[in-house]
Amino acid sequence: MEAFLKTALSLFFRATAVFSTKLAAELAWSFFCKPLYHKKPLGKKEQTLLNQATQYFIDYEDKKIAVYQWQNVNGTQDTKTIMLSHGWGGHAFNFVFIIQSLLEQGFNILAYDSPAHGNSSGKQTNLLQNAQTILEISKKVTPIHALIGHSFGSISSAFALDLAQGTEQLKQVNSIVLIAGPNKLADIFASFTQTMHLPDRILEIFYRKVEALTLRKMQHMNTVNFLQHFSGSILVVHDQNDRVVPFSEAENVSHSSGGKLYSTKGYGHGRILRNEDVVAEIVNSLQN
Repeated sequence: MEAFLKTALSLFFRATAVFSTKLAAELAWSFFCKPLYHKKPLGKKEQTLLNQATQYFIDYEDKKIAVYQWQNVNGTQDTKTIMLSHGWGGHAFNFVFIIQSLLEQGFNILAYDSPAHGNSSGKQTNLLQNAQTILEISKKVTPIHALIGHSFGSISSAFALDLAQGTEQLKQVNSIVLIAGPNKLADIFASFTQTMHLPDRILEIFYRKVEALTLRKMQHMNTVNFLQHFSGSILVVHDQNDRVVPFSEAENVSHSSGGKLYSTKGYGHGRILRNEDVVAEIVNSLQN
């Protein structure tokens, strides 16, 4: 976020809070749920990948969700389907290198643009909506054998698995890959309100909103808790120099969930998706 915009919004929210904490919280929440997404033309690799995809839209609540499917290049029928969920402010083709490599290794691929992202409609979204979008897509394409998530898509994928407990949805998933993902939703809110210099009472309203939406206590809204009933393999991928999500988050998730931690250094939060060693590690983990 640009410094000028951050300062202006901070002053606006705090000034509003003087007159009405509730109104300030509503305005801050609305901004928090709105991705700062700037649609840019796809690069050559991304456009080539799009041309190879079967693209369609599904209805979710009042939104149209863009879905992309690829058949493995070997054309075999008995193969695993991998579903990918991108990060906040991103789109499905952020995974271009991972998708290409998975296709070459004989996997089928399913990706989508989250609500209010890419070619999907909407102006706002949240963790619950994105997790439910994963479940909605899974109804159309089954079975799904593995989930890969980056950042916001990471915690969303874990939440989707938890929401699917006791149902037939995502029942075949036996692997999840969490790339540069956060653990506690509460920490994300705290970081936002601290950045905006908002009073603690606004953070408390955020917590109550989430609890009303999800029917869960805030302390349970974390990746570790979402995966507590998952018996499949867990790969946690994170860069030690990630400035968006601290590396300590990956250490906590991998340690508490019993997952494998694969770390890099110098690729940050986004470029990690294009690292050859990371791509190879992910593909290898899904082949075992």
